[in-house]
Amino acid sequence: MKDTKLTLSNKTVKVDLPDATGTNLKSVVVDSSGFLGIGFSGGGGGDNTPFNGQRPIVAAIPYLQGKTLGGTTTGAVLENFLKVLYPAQAPVATLSVANPNREVGESTAVTLTYGVAVKDNPIDSIVVNGGQRDPDVLTGVVTTATAVDTNTTFTMSATDSAGLTDSESVTVQYFRNRFWFRAAANLLTSSASEVSEILNSITSKEFSTSRAQTRSFTLDAEYIYFAYPVSFGTASFVVGGLPNTAYQFKDFAYVNTFGNSTLYRLYRSGNAGTGTITVEVK
Repeated sequence: MKDTKLTLSNKTVKVDLPDATGTNLKSVVVDSSGFLGIGFSGGGGGDNTPFNGQRPIVAAIPYLQGKTLGGTTTGAVLENFLKVLYPAQAPVATLSVANPNREVGESTAVTLTYGVAVKDNPIDSIVVNGGQRDPDVLTGVVTTATAVDTNTTFTMSATDSAGLTDSESVTVQYFRNRFWFRAAANLLTSSASEVSEILNSITSKEFSTSRAQTRSFTLDAEYIYFAYPVSFGTASFVVGGLPNTAYQFKDFAYVNTFGNSTLYRLYRSGNAGTGTITVEVK
């Protein structure tokens, strides 16, 4: 077999791999930006022509210099070369959950929807929430549950025949609402059940884990109210850029629409007002 021919120019590197007859069986052309292509030409020898691929590449070819491709024939070396340029891709796993953010007291039932996109190799294993699924069925639904009012993470993984793996996770979380609203009535004198009924009927609420917020109200001889779990701590108020110490509060047992009872704090502005007011809760 003739020696490998290496041609260098200002723009390209061309490596000719000769077969046993001396015919250029295959060539690799690389420019300064990387691999351009492999050339094929006729002649004897074929892919089984002996070739030593058990040595590092010494040619100054970007990304390839110093790599050992392996292989003892031109066919095996070029196959390994392509694997370097185009490494196998892992499968892609997808996992979603219905209703991931819930209010305390809501149903614990969980529906997981999973999917797997095959890339270069067949799928050997799909595991969803610790359970094996049929690797030939690439999409499906798994039903499970969380413990009551307990944040829970669910996982899945997909592994192909080459051992390449992708994994995904989703989390179901439980929250309590905080509320802000206006009303003409003095609700500090109302019962816990009356205040709960009002809170369950309004839409000015959001899941939260803290009391800090800034709200604007347009009042017509009305009080401003804030309500949140006592565990969020004691609030201070800034109105029109100035501290306001007139807010009063009471603690009460708030029962939400799911029957969960939590100790809440209801704050009321010191006086009923009229006009547009911005309040920061700190």
